[in-house]
Amino acid sequence: LRTLLLTVNRIVKINPMSFEGLESLSSLDLLFNPFVSIESETFYGLRSITSFSLANMKISYLNQNAFLGLDRLLSLNLNNNSSFQVRSTVSLF
Repeated sequence: LRTLLLTVNRIVKINPMSFEGLESLSSLDLLFNPFVSIESETFYGLRSITSFSLANMKISYLNQNAFLGLDRLLSLNLNNNSSFQVRSTVSLF
């Protein structure tokens, strides 16, 4: 599996490590899902991810370790979310 499209699925939460075992995934699209928060290690295991879209959601909280381990990430789309601030202590990689 290289691409996973979960657009418009009414997903409100993804538990930490839900993507463990999907090491070959390079693209993940979660557009238009009503997330409000992204917890620590939510995307753990996505070692090969290069493109990631979390646009058009309702994210207002972003844990400082949300994107930890995504070393190959080249594109992260957070457009059109609720107002949230990414603090300087947030680790994107």
